[in-house]
Amino acid sequence: MTKILKDKYFFIAFSVFVFLILICVLLFETFRTNLRSDLNEQLELSGQIAADDFERAVFNQILSLENMRSRIQESKGAFFEYFDNESKRILNQNPGIQFIEWINSEGVITRVSPLAGNENALNLDISKLDYRYPDWISYAKDTLTNISPLTELVQGGSFFLVDTPVYYDGKFQGTLTGGIDFNNQFDKLAENLENYSISIEDDQGNEFYTYNRQATKADAEGFEYNSLLQIDPNNRDNWTFNFSYHNEDIYPEKTILQKVALVFGILLSLLVSITVYFYLTAKRETRRYVIANKNLQNLNIDLKREKKNALKASEAKTQFLSNMSHEIRTPLSAIIGFIEMLEGKQLQEEEQEYIKLMRHSSKTLLGLVNNIIEIDKIESGTVDLSEDYFSPKNSIRNIVDMYAPELQLKNLRKELVFETEQENMVCGDLSKFEQIFTNLLANAIKFTSNGFVRIKYRELVIDNCLQIDYSVEDSGIGIPESKLPTVFNRFTQVDDVIRKRHAGGGLGLAITRELIELFQGRISVDSELNEGTIFSVSLKLPLSEEIVAPEILDHKNLNFPHLNVLIVDDNKLNLIILRKILSEVNIDPDLAHNGEEAIALSRHKAYDLILMDVHMPELDGFKAVREIRKSSDSGRAIIFGISADVTQTTIEKGLKLGMQKFLTKPIEKNKLFALLNIYFNKQSEANKIDAITGKSGD
Repeated sequence: MTKILKDKYFFIAFSVFVFLILICVLLFETFRTNLRSDLNEQLELSGQIAADDFERAVFNQILSLENMRSRIQESKGAFFEYFDNESKRILNQNPGIQFIEWINSEGVITRVSPLAGNENALNLDISKLDYRYPDWISYAKDTLTNISPLTELVQGGSFFLVDTPVYYDGKFQGTLTGGIDFNNQFDKLAENLENYSISIEDDQGNEFYTYNRQATKADAEGFEYNSLLQIDPNNRDNWTFNFSYHNEDIYPEKTILQKVALVFGILLSLLVSITVYFYLTAKRETRRYVIANKNLQNLNIDLKREKKNALKASEAKTQFLSNMSHEIRTPLSAIIGFIEMLEGKQLQEEEQEYIKLMRHSSKTLLGLVNNIIEIDKIESGTVDLSEDYFSPKNSIRNIVDMYAPELQLKNLRKELVFETEQENMVCGDLSKFEQIFTNLLANAIKFTSNGFVRIKYRELVIDNCLQIDYSVEDSGIGIPESKLPTVFNRFTQVDDVIRKRHAGGGLGLAITRELIELFQGRISVDSELNEGTIFSVSLKLPLSEEIVAPEILDHKNLNFPHLNVLIVDDNKLNLIILRKILSEVNIDPDLAHNGEEAIALSRHKAYDLILMDVHMPELDGFKAVREIRKSSDSGRAIIFGISADVTQTTIEKGLKLGMQKFLTKPIEKNKLFALLNIYFNKQSEANKIDAITGKSGD
C-alpha cells in the first residue's frame, strides 16, 4: 500500500477521482434543490384545491339548512307542516347531517327529526346549558348562522350544531338547528389524497379531524400548507386547515433515482480513475502478468500430475478392494459352505449351538465385507437400479419370516402390522429394496436385548405409482439426541462402548440412506435413549403392468445326472463344497485346479456347464473362458463365473467375455439350483431368470 501511495500515477488517478466526485455532488445538490421546490409547489396547489373542497362541503351542509329556514320564513311558519318530510329529504341528500331540530325562541327543543335515537333531546331547555345558550342567543339576535364547537349531546355523540335563526312577523321565532358530523364526508374527500396528511382545527384551536396524520420528516423540512376555512359567511368563525405530505419519502422513485444517480456517479468516477491508473501502469504491469502466467502454467502442470496420481490411487484402491474381497471371501465361502453341510447333520444340542455361532460370526464378517464393497460401488457411481417385478408387501413378509429364528433366539416379540390388505406388484430393484429393509431389521434386532421389534407397513396407489411407507421400531438401547444428526454417517455408532458390545463397522445405515436416495425416497429416525428407535421409510415405485410371480423351487425335485459339469477353482475347499452341493441334484462334476487344466479338459469333453473361478494362478478364469469359447466341443457351454471379487469391474468383464451369469462367493445353494432349473430344465421358461435371481451381475 505504501508503494502505491508513492506512485505518481496514483496521484493523477486520485485527482481525476476527486474532480469527478465534486461534479457528482454539485449535480446531486442541484437536483435536491429543484425537487424541493417542485414538491412545495405541488403541495401548495394540492392544498388549495383540497381546502376549497372541504370548505365547499361545509357550505353545502349549511346551505341546505338555510334553504329550509327560508321556506319557513316565507310561509310564516306554515312550512312546519312539512317539517318531517323536508328534514328526511335533507338528511338523505346530506349524509353529514345526522338530525334536524327546532328550538323555539325560549330555547326549548320542540321538534326533532329523526326522533329515534334523539328522544332525550326532545323538550330539552338549552337556556339551562351554560356552554350552549349564550352563543345560541347571541347569534340568533344578530340573525346570523352559528356553528358551535364540537359539542357532546345529551342523546349521545359529539356533533357540530349549526343554528340558523328564523324571523317572521317581525320577531325572532327560534332556530332551525342541524347536528352535523363532517368526518364521513371529509373521509370521502380525502380518499384520493392517500399521499397527504390532513388535520382541521376549530376556531378555538381544537383538532377535530385528522387523516393520515403523523409527525414526518416532510413536516420537519417545512413541507406543510396551512389555510383558513371560512365556514361562517360573516367571517366570525374560521377553521384552520393543515395539509402536508404523509410519507417521509414523498416521491420515493425520485429519491431513489437521485441516490442511485449519485452512487452511479461515484462508481463511474472510481471506475474512470482506476482506468486511468491502470492505463498509465499497463506497460509496467505487463511484465508481472507474464510472470504470473508462467506460474499458472506451472501450477496447471502440477495439477495434472496430481490428477494422475489421484487416478492411480483410485485404481489402486479398487484393485486393493478386489484383492481383499477375493482373499477374505474365498476362505469365508468355504467356511459357510461347511457350516451349511454340518447343519444338515444329526448333531448334539451343544454342537448345534456351536454351528449357529459359527454361522452368525461368518455372516457378520461377510456383511462387513459386503458393506465396504457396496460403499465403493456407490462412490464410484457404478450402482444402477434393475427392473424386477415383485410384491413389496410379500418381500417384507418373507424377510421378517427369515429373521424369525433370530428374534426367537433373543426372546424378542415380533409385531408385523400390515395396514394394507391387497398385494400390489411393482417394477423396481428387488435386491436393493430388500437390502434397505434387511439392514433396518437387522439393526433393530442387534441393538435390542429385550422387548419387541415392530414393523408397520402401508401402501397407497397414487398416479399409477405405489407409495410405500413402512417403519421399523424396536425397544432397544435407543440413540442419544446429540447423536441423531450423525446416525447416517459412515463408520459411526452411538459410542465406543456400544461398538464393543455390538459387532459392526458402522456402514449399514450409511448404505441404507444411499440406497434410499437412489430410489428418490426418504428416511427419518426418531429415538430416545434406553427407550427405543423408530426408522421410517417412504418410497414410490411404478406399478407393474404385469404380474410375474417368483417360482417356488424345491431342489429335491431337481435331477440332472445327464449333465456334464466342470468346476474350475484353485481352492480345494471350494471344490469340495461345490461338488457336495451339485451331488444333491445328482451331478457328478469334473474338477480343475486352474485355467490350463480347464482348457485341457474342455478340449477332450463337451461340457454343458462350467463353473469358472476368476482369480487363479498360472492362468486366470477370464483368459480360460476366452480360450474355451474357441473350442468346438465346449465352446457353447453355459459358463457361470464364480469369484469372491464382487467389484463391478470384475462382474462386467466376466459378462463381456461370454459368461452367462456371475455368482459371488459364498455360493448360495438355492440360487445355483434356480439357475440350473432355468438353463437345463426344459419345462422352465428362460425369461423367468430375472424374476428369480435378479440382475445378472448380482
